[in-house]
Amino acid sequence: MKVPLHFINAEICAGVKSGGGVVNHIMNEINIQCLPDDLPEFIEVNVEQLELGHSMHLNDMPLPKGVEVASRLKKENPAVVTVQVPKAIVIEEEVAAPVTEIIGEVPAEGEEAAAAEGKEGEKGEKGEKGEKGEKKEAAADKKEAGKKE
Repeated sequence: MKVPLHFINAEICAGVKSGGGVVNHIMNEINIQCLPDDLPEFIEVNVEQLELGHSMHLNDMPLPKGVEVASRLKKENPAVVTVQVPKAIVIEEEVAAPVTEIIGEVPAEGEEAAAAEGKEGEKGEKGEKGEKGEKKEAAADKKEAGKKE
């Protein structure tokens, strides 16, 4: 007979509170053996003590009186729930790497209006770019003059 698992205390789990982890439910129901009178509506799984990177296995779960896990599952002892670092945090760390600025990007459709309003700011930037270009040319001329001598 299959019985659903209800996970409790996930929000106050040690791995979630102190480690910033996420509770991952691997199994949502288990096969059990019991007498009809002992058949539970669900089995509670308390994850309060789980630390970041740890898991709770089927044989570690307390079961109600008269209830046993199916013999095949008892031998395999699969993990029922884990607390892991969320993928979103890992991705954000990778995205946080330094990004170089690309000059001369074509604005997207929604940005065209903003680009039209910001033309005055662009003129100032172009003036700066012009100065930088002039400095580069002057430096190149000096190098050529040095080579001729």
